[in-house]
Amino acid sequence: MLINIEQDVVNSIGKAVEAQGLDGAFIWPALMRKLDRIDPRYKD
Repeated sequence: MLINIEQDVVNSIGKAVEAQGLDGAFIWPALMRKLDRIDPRYKD
């Protein structure tokens, strides 16, 4: 199932990543932890 995301939300995410610097390097570990909680089988 696909969920449509409003363009202003998409734009704000991009701005937040840019504001953090390092091309979102600070966000990546949090996303990996979330993926581990949702479905750790991705590592297999």
